[in-house]
Order: sequence, then structure tokens, then C-alpha cells
Amino acid sequence: MPQLKSFKKRHPNVHIRIHTLAPNDMLEALKSREIDAAISWPNDFSADDEFSVYDLCSMNLTLAVNSLHPFASMDRIPVELMNNETCYMLSFSNQQLTKKNVHNDLVRAGLSNLNVCECSYTEEIFMQLELNNSIALVPDFFSNFTNNQIVYREMDINQKIGATLSFINFKNNKNPSLDLLRRSMRK
Repeated sequence: MPQLKSFKKRHPNVHIRIHTLAPNDMLEALKSREIDAAISWPNDFSADDEFSVYDLCSMNLTLAVNSLHPFASMDRIPVELMNNETCYMLSFSNQQLTKKNVHNDLVRAGLSNLNVCECSYTEEIFMQLELNNSIALVPDFFSNFTNNQIVYREMDINQKIGATLSFINFKNNKNPSLDLLRRSMRK
């Protein structure tokens, strides 16, 4: 992320260590104080009074498709064709509010019969796409990280399926760098 590079340049004495955690593991890592902050879906964190949650950005979910999948040859994918497909997404199974919101968004978009398979890590989604000639719903910025085996397609739906990413930390965390980091991430 360019914001992290910029932050590190402005504050060279602040030590940042990046951990890639499954979204389901971030809540536990914060509670156990393994990490000082998380960038994740905000829903389940917002419900807990111990956390400060700052929205960083909103993004749309887009359809990632294996280049050999029949959808790869289409510009826009009709919702009727997507139903009953196996579709990979980042896991939210332990985040009940996030799970409910995502489910409601899928139903509103007409994708109530989508067979969602949850993946713990982004890399797992891309491996599933490549190995199983399948589809995935991913944040639109994923299209920056691609290869010739993955293509991105628009879905022919009335409303966008979106997600918010937020910066989350314990309110009582005394690390003075957290506020600086949070503010630099919002820009």
C-alpha cells in the first residue's frame, strides 16, 4: 500500500510488522494483543465497545474468473448464470454481522443460490480459481494483482455488492504510533 510506504518514509523510527491473517483470526489476534491494529471488515468490530473503528475505504466486489471458464468470454455476466455456481470469497464465517450483511447483499443482487466457498487467504482464492476453473467475488482492487489465467468481469446486477475496509484497534491501546498510522491510511 502506498500509504504505508509514505508513512514509513515520514516516520522512519516507527517499526511496522505486517501479519497476514485470515479475516476470522483478526478479532482474536487483537483481543489477545498479538497485533495492535487490523485492516478488516468493520461490522463485528463496531459491535464491540472496546474497539475504535475508522473506515478507510469502500470498495465494490467484482467477479474474478478463470480464463478458461465460460464467463471469461462474456463482457457482463447475467445473475441467472451465476446462481448455482461455486464462488470463492474471503471467509467471514466467524464474523456473524459481516456474514449477515454479505448474505443480504447477495440476496438483494439476486445471487441467493450462489454456492459460496469461503477461503481464509487471498492466495487461496487465486489458487482455487486457477485449479478449479471457477469464479470468485473479490474486492475490485484485486484486479491490480492478476495474471493471464484470471480475468475480471462485470456482473449484470442492479446494485453493486460492496464492502468497507476499516482500521481497527483497541481503544485503550497506548501505542502512540497508532493514531499517526490510522490518519495516514485514511488519506
